[in-house]
Amino acid sequence: MNKISIRDRQRIIFNAVYLDNPSLDKLKSIYTGIHPNYFGEHVTINFGVNEAPENLGETVSIDVVGYAKDEKGEAVVVKLPFETSKENLHITISTANGIKPVYSNALLINGFEKIQPFTLTGVVASFMQGGHLEVDRNKL
Repeated sequence: MNKISIRDRQRIIFNAVYLDNPSLDKLKSIYTGIHPNYFGEHVTINFGVNEAPENLGETVSIDVVGYAKDEKGEAVVVKLPFETSKENLHITISTANGIKPVYSNALLINGFEKIQPFTLTGVVASFMQGGHLEVDRNKL
């Protein structure tokens, strides 16, 4: 009998809503990035939980409602159609060199500018150890 080690199982690093391709294009056409490192691909739902969300694989709407920037980062504030414990839901747009995307959490503590809302769509997914998504890529 083969034993399965807990180390052999891939851990979920974070759960997120990943933008579909039309939404990626739309967001980048509106926010081209004021810093050299462009991200603009997902909304983190939770980090370090190692448990897939109940709505894994579901396509959802993402309402973009705010914008913030400073010399280190740029992000849009979003609302999702379901509850999450994460505060300041956002999509990191860009960061300065040497600044990680997680900086957006600190950026948004200082507030944000309300914008004319617009809607994007994405798929609920889990980002796994080893760098792959657990989602049907055809939905993106």
